[in-house]
Amino acid sequence: MKCVICSKKVEITVVKNYHYTMSGLDNIYLSDIPVSKCACGETPKVEGLHSLIVKKILQKNDLLTGREIRFMRQQMKLEAAELAEQVGVGEDVLLKWEDGAESAGLVYDKLLRMEFMLNYVKQSDAVSKEPTRKFAEFIAEIITKQGIQVKEEKISISEKEICNERLIVSSASLTKL
Repeated sequence: MKCVICSKKVEITVVKNYHYTMSGLDNIYLSDIPVSKCACGETPKVEGLHSLIVKKILQKNDLLTGREIRFMRQQMKLEAAELAEQVGVGEDVLLKWEDGAESAGLVYDKLLRMEFMLNYVKQSDAVSKEPTRKFAEFIAEIITKQGIQVKEEKISISEKEICNERLIVSSASLTKL
């Protein structure tokens, strides 16, 4: 097989612990993932991965980091001004959170998660309602927890989880046709 960019031979290898940085987050690790390598570099084969990262970030116990807020906003296809308005702050405040200059704090963390969850559900309306409802209930449970702090935890995602996410994404695409 040849690379569509450089036309060089592509080798596919399974990588045990792949540090995935293409999301803009430094704490994403993929296990047992097929990776294409050519003269251009390497790319993991991970359809639906960013959707899965969104779920993993929403499920974490600690406060969202600035990078996670930015990643989530971009995945929800929201402009900074739009998200700032949704949570009731100025765009400059949101950008300080995203840059890590200030923490959003517990109250705004919960509000941001709810906004991200609402946007996630809106974007997933074609997906089976039962898994989405269970996920929303799970996030609501996390949001009600107290005593969380800002911390960037390692997020590990297995090939099996990616395959399951790919099936959900594929079935959502089919139901829209």
